[in-house]
Amino acid sequence: MESESKDQNQHTAIMTITQPSPTGKTGNGKRRVSLKRYLEMEAGSAEKLEFHNGKIITMAGGTLKHNIIAGKVITVLNTFIDEHTLPFLVAGSDMKVHVESPKVHVVFPDAVVICQQPIYYQDRKDIITNPLLIVEVLSPSTEAYDRTDKFSLYRTLPSFQEYVLIYQDKVKATVFTRQDDTTWIMRDYDGADTVPVLHALHGCTLDFGKLYKGLEMAEQ
Repeated sequence: MESESKDQNQHTAIMTITQPSPTGKTGNGKRRVSLKRYLEMEAGSAEKLEFHNGKIITMAGGTLKHNIIAGKVITVLNTFIDEHTLPFLVAGSDMKVHVESPKVHVVFPDAVVICQQPIYYQDRKDIITNPLLIVEVLSPSTEAYDRTDKFSLYRTLPSFQEYVLIYQDKVKATVFTRQDDTTWIMRDYDGADTVPVLHALHGCTLDFGKLYKGLEMAEQ
């Protein structure tokens, strides 16, 4: 990864952050369960359940705006990969990511680009361990978690190179990109005249005009 940005967007702010250890600040004090038991419960649950070192967290359901944005991002990623014949796969919010940091966590991203051949956790086809790029559409109930603890977990994965946070209620995205020295650069794209660039995905760009188009209909 390059240590300096070549983005020309007027409102792009760049900063470098070091890589801290994950905080693991999750859980609700309830009795811990085994990973095996969690997987059994999650398979039969109508809600998305995350696993954090023996504790199960119920994730809030996404709004229509959230789902529209996530769906459009997946379309953009798939189109770019197909047009450039890249050896990557894209999965949506039903795909889980397994993390050991060293405690065990199983989490749901909104969208994930998988490095070439997926590496499955214990041969389960619904859990991967090698994401290249992860997208989270920010919601009021999960924004703090997505920005801090969840990002810290993802950063422990060697394959993980880029993290994309997209806002629902304003035209804005934040992209974190891993550098060769394992530090991360944050690029803030704020406003319709900026164009987020995904460096881990060969310069794929996100068109805000397309991502946010039609969202006013979801407000009616």
